[in-house]
Parts: sequence; structure tokens; C-alpha cells
Amino acid sequence: LTNWAVSDPGNIFCLIDRPYAVNTFKNFKNQTVQSAMAVCIDQADIFARFNDIAAQVENCP
Repeated sequence: LTNWAVSDPGNIFCLIDRPYAVNTFKNFKNQTVQSAMAVCIDQADIFARFNDIAAQVENCP
């Protein structure tokens, strides 16, 4: 499963590999912590990369 997180202004997008960092069981004392990884990118970087790709596609024979 994957989850997406978006910053409050909406300019940073993060892909997170786990739905929850903490799994809670019946007893609050018996929690397990699982590590999670996130990859984040700024919206400006996304569009700059898309523009680079579009420029290359337009120049294809």
C-alpha cells in the first residue's frame, strides 16, 4: 500500500510507503513502531521536469 501526503499550501507532494507509522493494538502499552519512508518533491520541480521532457519530445523526428 502507498499513501500520498500534500503540504498545506499544496506545493510539496510526498509518497509514503506505509499507511501508518504506528500500529495500535487493544492495549495502549503494546504498540509497535514500524519505520516508514517518504519521498517528497516540490511542485515547481515536477513541472520543470515535465517541461524538459516535453521539449525533447517536440524535437523528436
